[in-house]
Amino acid sequence: MTLRGRLIAVGALVAVVLASGILILVRSRTPDCTVAAPRPSLAPALRALGDFDQAYDAGNAAALEDAAARAASALYGDLIGTAPEAPVAIAAATPGSPDAVVVPLRSHLTGSGPAPLAGLVVFLRDCQGSAYFDTVEDDASTQPALTEFPPVTREQASAQLGSAGVRLEYATSPLRPQWVTVTDPVRSFPAR
Repeated sequence: MTLRGRLIAVGALVAVVLASGILILVRSRTPDCTVAAPRPSLAPALRALGDFDQAYDAGNAAALEDAAARAASALYGDLIGTAPEAPVAIAAATPGSPDAVVVPLRSHLTGSGPAPLAGLVVFLRDCQGSAYFDTVEDDASTQPALTEFPPVTREQASAQLGSAGVRLEYATSPLRPQWVTVTDPVRSFPAR
């Protein structure tokens, strides 16, 4: 075989490999996935800790709670030692916006009654079930103290809206969600 023949054969092989790779990528995309993976803009303290610029499994509550406690402690000294609670899922009201998971952090300081929430950590989800760190809200000095997140329970919202079918969603910030009826007519009630 001549040099020209070998170059043509190698070129054809490269074209087949590239076409196969493109076909695999196109077939592996998630159908109807319009939510891009939200990439965080990290503070230097979080960059130094590492792993906050990558995705967490949104279904792994323990990993999200651990990441929330570490992020809050790194960013706010008064949140060191807080105890993470079960993540709260919040749907996005706007199509194409990422759903969210909020991890409440319970204060280690006790007074009369249950310890208040000291902070909230937000993770944004893509449509493949990955959660990306977004922000921390320091509520340690908030008055009146936040005792639950969201402060308005599903039962209270159902009673207020007159519907048993309600879901938690946000329009502008996962930290300011609202309860929304899932049946017509659609009504909403602030959850915080």
